[in-house]
Amino acid sequence: MQRTLKSQKGKNIPAYAEYIAAGILGKHGSAWSTPPITLWHAGEIAAMSDELVPDSGLRTLTVAPDAIVIAIDGETQTTAWHDIYQDPESLGLTYTELSRRVRIPF
Repeated sequence: MQRTLKSQKGKNIPAYAEYIAAGILGKHGSAWSTPPITLWHAGEIAAMSDELVPDSGLRTLTVAPDAIVIAIDGETQTTAWHDIYQDPESLGLTYTELSRRVRIPF
């Protein structure tokens, strides 16, 4: 059972957003990562790439813009990403920096 975002879990969101922003800005070097977000999507995958690294299972997936995708696990991280995209400047980022390739494992 997941804790609600009204608990301590929700209080962690600003710190998590700061950590992610610092990683995007290169402040952690290559020594940073985020845990996978577990997603649920009942519809069709619009597109799936070949494996990014042979025999790894890593692929890029595309879902339709109107697709319903639900975070089953990783709500704190997902909410931190939403906060970053709503106001990147407050974390020292720009939308241009956010458009750089950032892999979010799910």
